[in-house]
Amino acid sequence: MARLKLNPDFSMKDLGQQVLLAAEAHHNGNQAARDSAEAQMVNMFADAGGFQPGNPNIVFHYDEPNVVNVVIPSIGDKVVRKDNFLPEFDFDHLAAETMGFIVIFGCGK
Repeated sequence: MARLKLNPDFSMKDLGQQVLLAAEAHHNGNQAARDSAEAQMVNMFADAGGFQPGNPNIVFHYDEPNVVNVVIPSIGDKVVRKDNFLPEFDFDHLAAETMGFIVIFGCGK
């Protein structure tokens, strides 16, 4: 997964507030408010607009209560498959189990 770098003029709280405003606008069907919140978020990131090497493209995805979103991470060449993949107490085992918990429980309750 790509990472973003927040401009020093903004805090994580600023970003979170825009996320909540976008969620509210989406729920209420207010496209103008949703577009505004998304634009505000894009402007909070370093190199926003040009998407220079510091920041990748930003795509907004809106969750729905009747949909489970499974985001498959981009891992590149960070994982090397072993003959005995996921042995007990191996770091790969922990990473795989964590991914499973994220899919099952999400980031809600």
